[in-house]
Amino acid sequence: MKSFFCLFIISFLFSCSDTGAVADASSIATDNIIPGVYSIESVISGVSVDINGDGAKNTDLLSESGCYSSGRIVLSDNGSFLYVCSKADADKGKYNCTEFTYEGRWEAKQQNGDEALIIAFYTDEDGEEQNLMFCRDNKGLHLRYVLADLPDTAQGGRIHLTNGSISYTFKKQQTDIL
Repeated sequence: MKSFFCLFIISFLFSCSDTGAVADASSIATDNIIPGVYSIESVISGVSVDINGDGAKNTDLLSESGCYSSGRIVLSDNGSFLYVCSKADADKGKYNCTEFTYEGRWEAKQQNGDEALIIAFYTDEDGEEQNLMFCRDNKGLHLRYVLADLPDTAQGGRIHLTNGSISYTFKKQQTDIL
């Protein structure tokens, strides 16, 4: 029930479109437009931060740190998915790059034309099933974290964590290897 409630709340916070009927993945006549390899295109935060310590705050996290550039998503034809989440983090007053990999299965729900809500399911380290929700449209695949920890440089050059939202956009690659 808790997972359903979270899914319900998140769907209102981040939706692809508010028009069109939702259909299950088997009814999507997309000629395989969803499966593919998606590479990070943009990472935008809801608050300005200075990760690299240059004194300039920015919401474009790719320009602040190279830590985000290796993020990617693979949605395979067989329903499996791989999500490599790369990001900047703070530890002991300095920033570093971290990377997490999530593997599991995905399902798509058609909403309107080429827009689709994609739900990816994976098992966490505690053995609990978790999910991520991606929105796919003609600009790419989108993922939004409503509340995330972002590294920021404080006065004196020390890195600390601040809270804000993060919006990731992934662009589908033309040479998909599934």
